[in-house]
Amino acid sequence: MVARNLLKAAVPRTLDLYIVRRFLALYAGNLVCFNVVYVAIDAFENLEKFLERTETFREFLSLSIRYYIAVLPVVFCQLLGPVIALTSGLFSVTLLHRANELVPMLANGRSFTRIFLPILLAGACISLGTFALQELWIPLNVETIREVSGKRSGRMLLENQKFADDKHGILIVMKRYDILERQAEGITVIPTERVGQSALPRRELYVHASSMRWMQPEISGEPYWLMRGARVQEYRYTPREEYVEKELVPPPFEGPAGTVPPLYESLPEYPLETSMIPEDIEASHEDVVYMRLGELRRKMQESADRRWVVKYFSRFSTPLGALVLLLVGLPVITYYGSRNVFFGALVSAVIATGFFVLSSFAADMGLRGFLNASVGAWLGVMSFSALGITLLRYLKS
Repeated sequence: MVARNLLKAAVPRTLDLYIVRRFLALYAGNLVCFNVVYVAIDAFENLEKFLERTETFREFLSLSIRYYIAVLPVVFCQLLGPVIALTSGLFSVTLLHRANELVPMLANGRSFTRIFLPILLAGACISLGTFALQELWIPLNVETIREVSGKRSGRMLLENQKFADDKHGILIVMKRYDILERQAEGITVIPTERVGQSALPRRELYVHASSMRWMQPEISGEPYWLMRGARVQEYRYTPREEYVEKELVPPPFEGPAGTVPPLYESLPEYPLETSMIPEDIEASHEDVVYMRLGELRRKMQESADRRWVVKYFSRFSTPLGALVLLLVGLPVITYYGSRNVFFGALVSAVIATGFFVLSSFAADMGLRGFLNASVGAWLGVMSFSALGITLLRYLKS
């Protein structure tokens, strides 16, 4: 009997299908409209860049199409997805109000929570789809995204970058870093004290190189940084009671008798042993959204930098924005009982802005250490979820 009742409750009724069909129809229309508006605004701002890098109209059209096909999924996952879901949900309730359909539903014994359930379930499916899109489609197409982004904007350079590799006890300083080519120029590697390093004699390397490139083996093996035009100086570090002595160790030398060995070794190519990956340099840049969840987890475990904790947990919290905004927006628009679609759009803008501002502020507090990093990543979602559940609970039928 219990199983039969559960099965009966799980089967969607005609009214549920009617509500979810209306929501999905509005969602599809809003999805097209929002993407068209974004493309129009972005293309207007970057029209000159596209024209500079193409010679014929056919090349211009091909580059534009490839660029927006690659970029729109990223924009959807980071921004448009939750906003489109919220707007569609509010428009659905507004149209139910306008058609005087809510009152008969309530008179039939349904609560507002039960009426909104199909929309909330659709929002949960959208959140799952957003997570899958971020985790599966975007990383697989990252090379295409980089290629078309480079053709649109040319070189993307970061100036004066540095990375502290606590695992290997080195500090890597770069004058310039090209995001698209994943190549650095003007590199200096300085030894630092490793965590838990014993006070025993050890060797340290000072490396200067003209360039450094991220290499991906074609067959097998781990990717690595390959330095070119490297000059390697090796020191032997000997702790003393009152001072520290660093003795320069010349490289192996087999020259004629009586000649002086060089104080450094010049190497045309030199693989750098480090845990640094390109995303460590690009972490302040938007390219970090192209990383898989496993890569974010590895960086969170290896690095003491709080930003990786925030970015890892944000990968789970950000897709939930669609469901959370619906949870808040549906009772708000129902409370006002508005039949005006423009009022629904205004409410959507206010709620979405508040959510993104709070989420960004909390994440920044997590990065600065004022909040636990994981709490900073989840605070926006948790706060709006609590608010939505409270509003839905006290909404009078």
